[in-house]
Amino acid sequence: MHYIGIDENGLGPILGPMIVTGVSIPLSDESLSCFKKPSKNFSGFLDSKRIFRGSNRKKAEALALSIINVLTGHIPLTMGEMLDAFMLKMFRPSSCKKNGIFEMCVHNDLQLPLWSSSQDIEETSRYILEQNTDLCRSGLIRFVVYCPYFLNNSSRAGRNKFDLDCDGMLSLVEFFRINLKGFLNIIAGKVGSRVHYENKLNSTNFALSDKNCSSEESRYYFYKDEISLNFIENADDKFTCVSIASIVGKYVREIFMEVLWKYALKKGVIFHRRPSGYRDRVSKEFINSFLPILKKEKIDTVCFLRER
Repeated sequence: MHYIGIDENGLGPILGPMIVTGVSIPLSDESLSCFKKPSKNFSGFLDSKRIFRGSNRKKAEALALSIINVLTGHIPLTMGEMLDAFMLKMFRPSSCKKNGIFEMCVHNDLQLPLWSSSQDIEETSRYILEQNTDLCRSGLIRFVVYCPYFLNNSSRAGRNKFDLDCDGMLSLVEFFRINLKGFLNIIAGKVGSRVHYENKLNSTNFALSDKNCSSEESRYYFYKDEISLNFIENADDKFTCVSIASIVGKYVREIFMEVLWKYALKKGVIFHRRPSGYRDRVSKEFINSFLPILKKEKIDTVCFLRER
């Protein structure tokens, strides 16, 4: 049996992309309970918002890259390597596909790690494997990226970001179904307050066998396809596999935010605090500083500022 955690990062910010990440591991949540306990040098597999809080970026990055290293045997050394190895799809405008992605969105040569060191990653990787050697090269990681332009245009066309989040999750489910053999026990964070997912699931080729839905949990069983798909409220706090997906996805989003900030500095923005992209004072001040430069560069703000 494969245990797969899926979660989104960046549903509510005003800057940066939304990332939907899936991680497969061959171990049950019970066998990973030791990783829920933080220690002096280990952040623990917790909700990514807690791990990346404040000045913890160094430890958080080391943890995210260690997870990738342990599960896949690969540490991406640049943003381009990260996207090539683990990105399932990026939803972006056709102009980007035709003319290349704006430098403020993706910088393939951006070197990783950003804040931690190779030694930090090696030590954290070693600690994880000391706790459970069965994790060694045992997993798959993929993520889906929705850029601000795509989110804005989808919203204008009447599609909300909760629908896009659900679409991203289902595309990851399909990827794991194709690439893994055996029963898939999939746990995903609930999409907003949605209780029923049948309309979305009808667009898949899965044959629904049974379901059990409530405000806290929506469980769907596809016995013919050997899939159990569970949407759980606050799943990133309750299930280690979802916490792991959340940590990786949050780090990927942080990379995109780093590119945006460095692009702004390169263009002359005098701003010494890196914005989170959420609706805080620092991010709003950064936006006010950067908008005149975007106008000068003739870059449509639809590629920068999320409208909803």
